[in-house]
Amino acid sequence: VLNHHLRDVWVLGVSEVPEEFHPRFWARSKTYRYYLVNEGFDLERVLECARLFEGTHDFSAFARLEPGRDPVREVSSLRVLPRNGYYVIEVTGKSFLWEMVRRIVNALRFCGLGLLEPEEIREMLSGKYRKKVPPAPPENLVLWHIEYPGIKFKTDDRGLAKAKRDLFERYSRALTRAALFGDCLVEL
Repeated sequence: VLNHHLRDVWVLGVSEVPEEFHPRFWARSKTYRYYLVNEGFDLERVLECARLFEGTHDFSAFARLEPGRDPVREVSSLRVLPRNGYYVIEVTGKSFLWEMVRRIVNALRFCGLGLLEPEEIREMLSGKYRKKVPPAPPENLVLWHIEYPGIKFKTDDRGLAKAKRDLFERYSRALTRAALFGDCLVEL
């Protein structure tokens, strides 16, 4: 019923939780996916830069910082999954700063286009930077999965089917728009 009324949010499962449960603070890990149109990237360079983000680093250059929040975060995994005409960038960690995933994606994009060198990424992750990487557009970012210790969700098949339809429709529009306006080198 909720999925019928929601836009850009999908309920994919349900579970009973303890009364003290808080969805933000109980998360063991979160996985975000970003659907990035292939602009003719050098995949080896993208993969080289992606490896640099794994581990614990100062993400000041890759986030919109909030006063009092520690910019040091751990990215437990960052995967680049090539698809036909696009990449799925999958980033997993315990917690993220504002715009962190979108700025990481844009850094990977810049690396793949030869606009940013791996050594520059290393320096930025050590806290040394003069400029920040701007965030990639928000439309192709999806909070894909949250892992909660000891809590299992029963999947709602109709909600999952709706999410797949909605994501496919959204991504198809983005690909078509990019091809029409020359934003990428994808053949449709």
